[in-house]
Order: sequence, then C-alpha cells, then structure tokens
Amino acid sequence: MLKGQEKHEADMKYPQRLRRLHIFPMNKAENMQPVDRFVVEECILDVLLFFNGCRKECAFYLVSLPVSYRYEYLMAETIFSQLLLLPNPPFKPIYYTLVIIDLCKALPGAFPSVVVGAVHALFDRISNMDMECRTRLILWFSHHLSNFQFIWPWQEWSYVKDLPKWAPQRVFVQEVLEREVRLSYFEKIKQSIEDAAELEELLPPKAGPNFKFHSDESNESTDGLKLSKELIGLIRGKKSTYDIILWVEEQII
Repeated sequence: MLKGQEKHEADMKYPQRLRRLHIFPMNKAENMQPVDRFVVEECILDVLLFFNGCRKECAFYLVSLPVSYRYEYLMAETIFSQLLLLPNPPFKPIYYTLVIIDLCKALPGAFPSVVVGAVHALFDRISNMDMECRTRLILWFSHHLSNFQFIWPWQEWSYVKDLPKWAPQRVFVQEVLEREVRLSYFEKIKQSIEDAAELEELLPPKAGPNFKFHSDESNESTDGLKLSKELIGLIRGKKSTYDIILWVEEQII
C-alpha cells in the first residue's frame, strides 16, 4: 500500500472536471487562478444540485458565495455549460431558465449585461454548435425575453436578413421570433423589432381565422358554400330548432 495515497482499484471513481464552455475572454476572469476557478465552479454546481426545484433559494445562494472577487462571468459560463451539456443537461432546461431570470433580478446592475454578452458570444459561434444545443438556446432565449418585455437590441442582428435562408444565424433569429409570437402575439413582437424593420420578413405569417366556407369571390366554388349560406340564413332568420333539424336531414344527412 502506498504511503499518503489510496491504492487504486478498478471500481474506484474519480471526480471529473466540468466540461465548460469558454464563452468570455480570459480578461473577464478577474485574474482568477485555475484552482480558485475550479473551487468556485464546484460551489456553483453544488448550489444548482442541492437547490434543484427551489429556484429562488438557488439564485439567493448563488449571489451570496463567500468570494472576494466578481464571479458573474464564471457563474454565467457554468450555468450555460450545464444548459447546453450533451447529450442531456443534468436538470430540466426550464430550471436553468428560471435561475437565470432570478439572477438577473437579484443582480440588476451586473448579471443582465453578462447574459447579453453570453448571448452575443454564442450567437457568433452558433454555426459551430451542435443542432441540439442550437435548439436549447433558441428555446431558452425566447422564454427569457418573454420575461423581460421582449426587449433586445435587434438592430445589431438586422444583417441576418441578407444571409441565405439556411444560414444558422438567420435561422436562429427566425426561430426565436416565431416562438416569441407563440408566447405573446404578432403585433407585440412586431412592435418589439421596430428598430430593426428589416427583420419583419422573418416573422411568421399573422394568424387569423380559417373559415372554410368564407364567401369571398375566390371561394365561391368551395364545396358546401351554398349549404353554409343557407344554414346561416336559417339561424339569422331565427328559425326554430325543429325547422333547422328538418333542413339538415333533407340537405345533408
């Protein structure tokens, strides 16, 4: 048996280093030593683990770590690394979404700008990202914006309109806008991108009623249009239920 060391056995498990995304430049790390970075990362991961399901408490303890330097950038990198971890994140993506929202509210003067920087950095590299990671990023980003009045400097991304339709950045913006419309409504999202009017063509078609028997000229030959007009006439004429049933039995059944 080796002195000062535990004898290795085949079934022993060793702690694994976090597979972390390097989103921000090194000058954002506050001259943090590698061992300090490792310790803070492990603390952040422990908080995420033990407070899974209690997002407000999780955010509270994340902003209260006994660290003498700023660690917002490291915290954002750690959370996004977990959110985009392949093949699956440790917890449901909605958990990380809510934690990021609560961190933005807990540190309004610092963390929102960190998140903005992370989004821009990931957007610049999106062509190199796995498709699963792109989808998660789209779902997270659209949900995140829905909690902050859909405010975003879209004019900085207006150039994607001129990219090919298959370009990853154009697809990202288009998918985010489509999901925003689902989370809100067409006019609201159109107003949110008024500073980048070029992106309006990436919005999904405005939803509206789809009445099969509409009476405009283009649909005059639609099957059942004549019957629908007769039925509407009976209803507007306040015919009795018995008369309408007789008409249905004669004309339709």
